[in-house]
Amino acid sequence: MRACTRRVTWPASVLCLLMAAFFLCLVPDRAGAETVYVDDANPPFMYGKHGRALGIYPDLVREIYHRANLPVTVSAVPWKRALDDAANGMNSIAGVYQTPARRDTFAFTHLIYVEDLMVYQKLDHPVSLNSIDDLNGHTIGTVRGWNYGQLFNQHRKQGRFAISEAASDRQNMQMLAMGRVDMVIAIREAGNETLRRLGLDDVIKASQQPLFSYPTFIAVNRKATTATLIPVLNQAILDMRKDGTWTRIVNEALNHPVLQSD
Repeated sequence: MRACTRRVTWPASVLCLLMAAFFLCLVPDRAGAETVYVDDANPPFMYGKHGRALGIYPDLVREIYHRANLPVTVSAVPWKRALDDAANGMNSIAGVYQTPARRDTFAFTHLIYVEDLMVYQKLDHPVSLNSIDDLNGHTIGTVRGWNYGQLFNQHRKQGRFAISEAASDRQNMQMLAMGRVDMVIAIREAGNETLRRLGLDDVIKASQQPLFSYPTFIAVNRKATTATLIPVLNQAILDMRKDGTWTRIVNEALNHPVLQSD
């Protein structure tokens, strides 16, 4: 006589509870909130003020993690330190480009922004800019620790132009105003905001077209527990774009009273 087997069918409500319990087990304890690093000197995208990380990326990160029910601390530090600490530890970083080397260390979310890299020049010494070849023979101001892309790196290694590294866009624009560099590469919004703060927007102008455009992401160290929850972060990003929250946060960050008062 053949044994009788009984097939158990779980109600949908029970399955949902089991799935929720599974993901909650992966979520870090709130006492051990994950740290997400941002640059401390790149307004309006990310900067530090009175001990708090402000700007587009910190505000987006806080909302993304809130929707994912993940505790987070956003910390503004010098960019090179942010990259080094995130790569060597268990922390994450926001507003970062993807590179082959970084993909070995980090898992990336959906893009959170697209940055246009502009070339800034003094109005009294303009150079026609149509391609990266027009940088040849010039000294270019860049930010220490930043990666400007494979093509830029190739031209740099070939010695087609010289590089002057500074800690921030502010230092680079000051160097440009004093004639110590010929051009500065900066993100459109950040470069324009820096010129406004320095009162140099009638002395220095950006190129009409970006030299490069790069998407930015939240990069989560693959050793971190949160790396398994990239799909949850991605869903939060998609939802924010659909319901208008992404646009609202960007607009509010660009018009933050702290930013406008500096």
